[in-house]
Amino acid sequence: MRHFSGLTEIIGDETCAPRRWTAAPQEPVAIRFAVHRDRAPAVAAVRYTTRPPGSAPRTATAELEPPVVSAGAGDYQVFRAELPPLNREGAYAYRIGYATPQGAWRWSPVTRTVVVTSAPRRFDDLRQPFLGWVDGVAVTGPAPARPLTPAPADWRRRLFYSLLIDRFAVGTPERQGLGFVRFNPACPFSAHGGDLTGIQAQLDYLSELGVGALILSPLYLNAADGYHGYHPLHLLAMDPRYGDLAGMRALVAGAHARGIAVLLDVLVNHLADVMAWRRTPAGYRGRFHFDDGELTPPPLPVELSDPGFFHDPGGTGLIETPLFGFLADWRTEHSYVRKHLIAHLKYWIAETGIDGFRFDAVRHVELDFWQGCLAELQRYCRAVGKADFLFIGEHAGHLSGDVGYYSRSAGFSGMIDYPLYYRLQAIFAAGTADLRSLKGYFDQEIFAYRDSRYNLAFLDNQDTSRFRHFTEIQAGDSDAACRRHLCALALLILGPGLPCLYYGTEQEFAGAHITRHGARGERVGYDCHVREDMFPNPYCIGPAGPVNRPRHPPYDRSNPTFQAIRRLAGLRAAEPALWQGDRYGVIDGEPWLLAYFMWAEAAGALVLVVIHFAGQTAHRQLDLAHAAPALPAAARRRLLAAPQGEILFRDGPFEVAKTGPMLALTCGPESIGVVRFAG
Repeated sequence: MRHFSGLTEIIGDETCAPRRWTAAPQEPVAIRFAVHRDRAPAVAAVRYTTRPPGSAPRTATAELEPPVVSAGAGDYQVFRAELPPLNREGAYAYRIGYATPQGAWRWSPVTRTVVVTSAPRRFDDLRQPFLGWVDGVAVTGPAPARPLTPAPADWRRRLFYSLLIDRFAVGTPERQGLGFVRFNPACPFSAHGGDLTGIQAQLDYLSELGVGALILSPLYLNAADGYHGYHPLHLLAMDPRYGDLAGMRALVAGAHARGIAVLLDVLVNHLADVMAWRRTPAGYRGRFHFDDGELTPPPLPVELSDPGFFHDPGGTGLIETPLFGFLADWRTEHSYVRKHLIAHLKYWIAETGIDGFRFDAVRHVELDFWQGCLAELQRYCRAVGKADFLFIGEHAGHLSGDVGYYSRSAGFSGMIDYPLYYRLQAIFAAGTADLRSLKGYFDQEIFAYRDSRYNLAFLDNQDTSRFRHFTEIQAGDSDAACRRHLCALALLILGPGLPCLYYGTEQEFAGAHITRHGARGERVGYDCHVREDMFPNPYCIGPAGPVNRPRHPPYDRSNPTFQAIRRLAGLRAAEPALWQGDRYGVIDGEPWLLAYFMWAEAAGALVLVVIHFAGQTAHRQLDLAHAAPALPAAARRRLLAAPQGEILFRDGPFEVAKTGPMLALTCGPESIGVVRFAG
């Protein structure tokens, strides 16, 4: 129970709110509470609003429920009220109260939320039939209600695009404020209104940009501080502010119709901050914050709603400690927890028809969990028609050996390429290295991975400063900054890995991840300035001033960066050497000139990629008889026999001339050239 002035919430009743904090459409919401007899209530009631649509507050009269019970220091009368059912998914916000004999109302200071969702409360409600045998292993799991579109086999051909749902596009404003996350466009740490129908409305924009794979932030119903989606409360429920499962299926279908695959960010390491820990002589004792009367509800599904399934703060290392010190950390070493976490991943595949997962924080979970999880998911995907489902792991380590160990040992399709990112950061942000530092990475360190060609290469994401921020520091807000940014994008898109943009890059967003000193002198990081709104919002102010500083109208398709990305993505998709080929570097020792061959043996395709980052013209001669000594013999014969190279792409001054075995390159300031050698 939780006591207010004369009022008591009964929070332990499993059949009533607030313990039962979800309801299905058409299901009435029951609420039990108590009023102290000394208050002599004339009537008790629940005051509530429903969303959507917004409405004026209404009251539901509460009926007196016998018998009188003792609670605390006096007798209480117990009341029960039922809120009328909603016909569709939405939410209630309510407070309990009573009227005095004089007619004055006394309401609880706490507003509770009940989410109306079609999502199951229990794993037992999921039908997980036998689906067949794959590699001699019986496969069970949710059977898709409709045929699934096969995942694409040509992942390497595609430009990936990662976005935060809440910040990308608004499609259904009446959903704003649903769920637990507070809606406040002026606050950088609250929800701003982006949703799935907004993304669906911008699919043509993404298609024109050249996007072939879309990575969505998590869909889970989140706690109040989880505007970004990474603080889930319910593993099987969508946050109602985003939409519903029908809307997600419509988004996936619309993306597939445009040739865009869809990946979903998912979590198995942690939940929201739902746990309270107390240290005793016998060790830590845990309980849910909710059981102390706080607003964060206990997690769902029911089978996982037990404090014993979470690590206490006394653990050591990355795996057995709460992430950031407060997020509830699953005991993923337990087979019971593992079974249900894997089941929830199958649920999202079956219900949405997505084509891949981005797994958050993989180094915070045991390696043997991933080995079993990915093997089981791969068999499940083959059984339901998603044989080429993509599994991307996020391991934010600096060292290729550490990240690659998870790649090789766990069986991820690829990893988010943080080691490459940190090298690019040293080159372009810290200024402590130049392009020569990439040679060892491209020539040697890539072999640490299961297959580096499926690593997700990026320049920035929701946790890092935007690359454009660094180029502007170096070159100022000028054409030179734009050209240097474009050269980095060419390195990303024309390389052998899977290139991934972060939303807003094409609109020249330039926010920075900043740190400030906290009240106790500690360093506090703020990421709100790299999580800008794509839609207009001039009201949001962060620690470094306005969060949104757009250079172009929303979703502008005419600015030079958008157009350059479109051209580069189109070139990658059209040229087999760029997406089927392997990389062979040339021109060693140049600090600001990068040149490499891409050779696709099956297609017999050979191209030379040249990216010049310096601000002055460079002239170089290549002896083709000795360039790229590791180049296969067939490629070398093609190179020497080609009468002349064909320039497929040029940005800035770039010329190429072939005379016998010699190739002359002229590279203007911040220029890009792609040359094809035909047999």
